[in-house]
Amino acid sequence: MGCKDGLFIKDGCVISCKPDAGTAKIVIPDGVTGIAAEAFMGCDGLTEVYLPDSIREIGYKAFFGCRKLAHIHIPESLTRIGDYAFSGTEWENSYSGDFLTVNNILLKYKGSDRAVTVPDGVTEIAVPGFEGCDTVEEVTLPESVVRYFGFIGCEALRRISIPVPNSRLEIGKAFPNCKKLEVLTVGDKEYQIKGCTAFTEEAPNSHTESADNAAPEKSEKDTADAAYEMCGGNFPHGGTRLIKTYLDENGRHTDKSSAVRVLVTETGTDGSTLFEDTMDIDEAEFFGMEKSFCREPAKKPADDRAADIDEVLAWVSRKLPPQPCIRFTAKKSSTTRFSSKLGGLPYYPKGAELPKDKDGRPLRLLAQLNFRELPRIPDFPEKGILQIFIAEDYMYGMPDDLVTQDSFRVRYNDSDVVDDTMLMGEEDLPEYSDEYGVFPFDGEYRLVPNAPDVMQPTFCDYRMPDVFVESYNRLSAKKIDNYYCISQEDANRISGRNGHQEAYVGGYPFFRQLDPRGNDDVLKEYDTVLFELCSFTKCGIEVMLGDVGAAAFLIRREDLKNLDFSRVLYNYDCC
Repeated sequence: MGCKDGLFIKDGCVISCKPDAGTAKIVIPDGVTGIAAEAFMGCDGLTEVYLPDSIREIGYKAFFGCRKLAHIHIPESLTRIGDYAFSGTEWENSYSGDFLTVNNILLKYKGSDRAVTVPDGVTEIAVPGFEGCDTVEEVTLPESVVRYFGFIGCEALRRISIPVPNSRLEIGKAFPNCKKLEVLTVGDKEYQIKGCTAFTEEAPNSHTESADNAAPEKSEKDTADAAYEMCGGNFPHGGTRLIKTYLDENGRHTDKSSAVRVLVTETGTDGSTLFEDTMDIDEAEFFGMEKSFCREPAKKPADDRAADIDEVLAWVSRKLPPQPCIRFTAKKSSTTRFSSKLGGLPYYPKGAELPKDKDGRPLRLLAQLNFRELPRIPDFPEKGILQIFIAEDYMYGMPDDLVTQDSFRVRYNDSDVVDDTMLMGEEDLPEYSDEYGVFPFDGEYRLVPNAPDVMQPTFCDYRMPDVFVESYNRLSAKKIDNYYCISQEDANRISGRNGHQEAYVGGYPFFRQLDPRGNDDVLKEYDTVLFELCSFTKCGIEVMLGDVGAAAFLIRREDLKNLDFSRVLYNYDCC
């Protein structure tokens, strides 16, 4: 990796940017072929970017939130643009036409028409595309379009017209939460797809949510099969079916508004039950985000071919399902005493005793989360402020037994103090020791929550290796003893399936070494990620725990529900 003019470049790709103070214009050097995900995200001072003729791809949120970025030189060589690559920039916001396109890629629709015809020549509808357009009811796509993923949350959308069948159409991924979508026209054929669960977690029946309640109006098998394929495998003529039955406090069927629990059932095409469990309302809602319900579970191949990794992961998800999470983006922006943030002045009432280590030295604020600022995910508080303090030493306050809070402290305050004058000021804070001078970052950064998401298990979790091998051997005629037997490409894909993290709550923990719970039955009880902070560098922000390490704070689910933060597992490790 090399650094030039504040750009960190590896293998022809700009990984991150750390421009000098006051830098407004950046020229990407010749030879660079890609901009990595979030490479320039939140660079508030950036106003102009020049991309070289060698550029081929721009990653997810590469320039997201660069508010002053008004001028971008984009050559014809650019062929792939990641989701939200330019969202929040002056360049995107100031565009005055209806269709913002770059090299035949439609980045954003900015009009307000009820019926929209995408211009000829457009090859891709990127994200955000039509996202959130609440006026658009009909969209006609040209023959040139081969990829369309930019229709998230178009709640008024009812009809999509495609001039010719396209084998690359992935309709279940292209139209999430388009709850009114009911007609798909492909060439001269029209498919009634109302009720397809690929588009919404809601379903027509008020008591039971099931794809089976919405059979297509046309009865011909070819029409039904085509509609099934275009519905991402979530239609009643094949694949597995996910059914949610709402229950009252006595376990009787009821409507969604009166329900206290949900019976979630997955059945195969033969009617057999593959999975069934009763869940809380919130848990069942996120369970619907699982992508493994899009196909019939695979059967063992007749020959000695290796199992398909996608099929293996579908089976893994039955024992280790995706977990709801909230990911944070760190930004250099102003904070208050009440903000979710890394470092800075903590929310602390006057007169309260600040946390200290066993030797009486003050602990320093690592992170603060204001749950009123966060989206809701199951079992996490809806209000209150959570704080994590750590010692300034070479292990960042991690105790030997991982759980005794004498070198770190987790504190939760559910009061609603909103008057700064009632809080401890900077003059009330102690002077922190410089004996070691070790802390993951300087200053403070605001933690901006993203929309609720889910995280998949990786081999970092102590349960994953055994579950993976069991699932693989279930599907493969060729057995394996451990996950090291799979290809490096598949291993890397599984390890990186959650993408890069800065900080998050929920989901699965990400350890740089071994999961410390693996050989300890007591530690295995700590099953929920209360907070995790990872090392990262971007746009003048550097958080570094040792050698690209991470700090994970885990809690028992029941303790989290009871707002008991006296028992927390804290693990720090690095590469």
